[in-house]
Amino acid sequence: FSDSGSLWLDAELVSTDVNEFRNEEDFATDLRSDTQANSLIKLVELYRGPLLEGVNEPWLNRERSLLEETYGTYLRTLVRFGVKSGDTAKILLFAQRLAVHDPLDVE
Repeated sequence: FSDSGSLWLDAELVSTDVNEFRNEEDFATDLRSDTQANSLIKLVELYRGPLLEGVNEPWLNRERSLLEETYGTYLRTLVRFGVKSGDTAKILLFAQRLAVHDPLDVE
């Protein structure tokens, strides 16, 4: 759809990685099984960096910030799940990604 100055997508007709990334936020903070962890790992793999980096629009800056925060939350959740399950490989993998994503994260 479009009008004189805007373009938008019908979420019923078009799937985006951003929507997929966001749709799983509910279970993402309290993983209880390997199946949930694997689903969250797939979401983490969707993240490729800041949304439309270099484009400076107020609405986009807010959206970009929310997605970056969500990505950090997912990584912290996976590190905690790795600690809980004793999976050293997962701990290291996601702790390294978290350190790259947010070097000042103290968790």
